[in-house]
Amino acid sequence: IISDPRDNSILAMASSPRFDPNNFSEDYNNLKNDPSFPMLHRAIASSYPPGSIFKIYEALGILEGMKYSDKHSEFCPGFFSMAGAAHTWKCHKLTGHGQVNLVDAIRLSCDVFFYKMGLQLGINGLYDTAVQFNRDRLTGIDLKGESIRPYPSLYTWRKDWYPGDTANAAIG
Repeated sequence: IISDPRDNSILAMASSPRFDPNNFSEDYNNLKNDPSFPMLHRAIASSYPPGSIFKIYEALGILEGMKYSDKHSEFCPGFFSMAGAAHTWKCHKLTGHGQVNLVDAIRLSCDVFFYKMGLQLGINGLYDTAVQFNRDRLTGIDLKGESIRPYPSLYTWRKDWYPGDTANAAIG
């Protein structure tokens, strides 16, 4: 779904796998039992992480919530690790982006920058930013079956939340 962030109106939508509605009555039993669930309208009834587009939202949270300085930068070696965590988070550019500021991080979609800033902003700060862009509401589209999975936060999620969960959420 591509929606307008100002009013949440739907600009474009797709769902896959699809089926041919012209053959629906003949194919119904096959469609009903298909393990890929082609009758599930994934665009409105499934939940997916927002992906790197969330980095734009996070950037606004960084600017508003952290009193960010345009002189601030972070070093991206292509990976990120945290004390006490066995996991290493990778940047999509495995050789790293080097020293990046917020503008560079957005332009390059630098995961390491947003891991670090997301941890400073915290999961509730990320959530508060998501809410500003209606990530906590249904679109109101006139189709049956719309569902939503709110952006995670300590307000909405499980009790066991770890810094690694925040790092994952920070890059969408």
